[in-house]
Amino acid sequence: MFVLLGGALPAAVWLVHRVVTHWRRRAAVEPTVFTRRRHGTLSGIVDSDRRQLRPIGASIAEVAVRTDILLESLLRDPRVRLFRGLRTSLDEPPVTHALVAGRSLTLIESVAWPPGAYLMDPDGRIRCEDAPIGQSVEPLRATVRRLRRELPRGHRVAAMVVVHRTGPGGQQLPLDLQSEVTFTGADEAVSAILGGLPRGGRADWRTLTGLVAATGRAVEGLR
Repeated sequence: MFVLLGGALPAAVWLVHRVVTHWRRRAAVEPTVFTRRRHGTLSGIVDSDRRQLRPIGASIAEVAVRTDILLESLLRDPRVRLFRGLRTSLDEPPVTHALVAGRSLTLIESVAWPPGAYLMDPDGRIRCEDAPIGQSVEPLRATVRRLRRELPRGHRVAAMVVVHRTGPGGQQLPLDLQSEVTFTGADEAVSAILGGLPRGGRADWRTLTGLVAATGRAVEGLR
């Protein structure tokens, strides 16, 4: 009995310490992290050769604003929080948007492409009518994998590329067989996102705090 109690007491103290530490950290978080529905700006979304997914025949700033208008309608759902200009890596330009609902995080990139049949190579490179277009989904895939490892347990992380069509005609979008990135036309983007939102659940404060900080880093990167 003594051995059991001797082992249980340190474990109980450790547990109490973790709980107290957790709530102290949570209490130190700026209250607006929990109350604001919109975070960040699109001021850091600029044309760059380093951007692996980008519009053709339009600026990334223009196309990101188009997507932003679509995503605003999702804020009717009180669970949804919208992040703009999310810097997930110092080596890559910021992701145009991220959407949080409960413990679901969706990274959203925006492109504008002409009509055509688009395919994805196994290494993530994009082709149109079998010709490479000089773009790749691999950095976005890598970000999804990393966040799946780093976010608290129970989170669902995915990415979506919203494709705005630049002219009349049919458009076949790539299919990611690894189920990490989804391509969707702009007209179907809102319904596709709504269909993937989880039922219930609260956003994790650690995730929200990290995302708010990441939107701040995107703005700092302009200076």
